[in-house]
Amino acid sequence: MKPQSELSQVRTFMEANDQTIRFRPVSNLPEWEKMLRVQLILEEAYELAEALGIEVTGRPTLVSKTRDLDPVQSLDALTDLLYVIFGTYHTLGLARAARDAFTEVHASNMSKLGPDGHPLKNELGKVMKGPNYFPPDLRTIVATHSKPTTVFDASDSMTDES
Repeated sequence: MKPQSELSQVRTFMEANDQTIRFRPVSNLPEWEKMLRVQLILEEAYELAEALGIEVTGRPTLVSKTRDLDPVQSLDALTDLLYVIFGTYHTLGLARAARDAFTEVHASNMSKLGPDGHPLKNELGKVMKGPNYFPPDLRTIVATHSKPTTVFDASDSMTDES
């Protein structure tokens, strides 16, 4: 059986956590949803900065503009983010670990569901950790992929969406 793609895994998480999934480009979203998406991206960017030993001083204040979103500009920005993220995997020597890490993080994220199988969310709509939550074991994945290899197999990385 072929493993689920990264996009499919995220969709599974979103469905399990009662998050809206749209199947066509949209030109507007509720303000809270726009703010949440940007906040989640910034949160992960700050986490990366910390992991790289960079101190981020002063966090930006998010102020919503009351205008519709631009699907083309949004697609451009999201694709550029992925491009930069994939490049950072390569820069840090983590490209071979990417798919395994994603699968492990997905399993960890799915463990956030509450005891009744429903999501626990904060006031902003962010999914919180439930009592069955377990952190991803990324240390083992890094160790596994730190072993010497002579050939880079691109099919081991997330860049080959199937």
